[in-house]
Amino acid sequence: MNVVLSAVTKQDKQATKALLRDYPKMCQMVTGLSHKQDLTIQEHQVNKSYKHLVEHVLLAHSLILDDEVKRIIEHRYFKSRSYVLTSIQFRSIMSERTVDRRIEKGVSMITESLKLWGVI
Repeated sequence: MNVVLSAVTKQDKQATKALLRDYPKMCQMVTGLSHKQDLTIQEHQVNKSYKHLVEHVLLAHSLILDDEVKRIIEHRYFKSRSYVLTSIQFRSIMSERTVDRRIEKGVSMITESLKLWGVI
């Protein structure tokens, strides 16, 4: 099986960051719509689309091997924390610059997976 990996571009990373920022909202929407009995056509389409994105973002996150990077990405994006709060949370164990590098590394890893799967 030959899989050709194309290079991750700046636009790909921006798309991934947008997905990560919207992740909590998408999760709430999927949860809310799953409790609703009769969905309109548009609600069904939104639910299906968001569910697809949420599943892929979660899978891409789970594939990050570095536990430190995984925890920082989870704190920053999945728990909707600001960059400043994320930096404060981890400053006892690493510098702000290191937190920044870990965030970029995590975003790059998620971007690679999402791009490989055709999500972005």
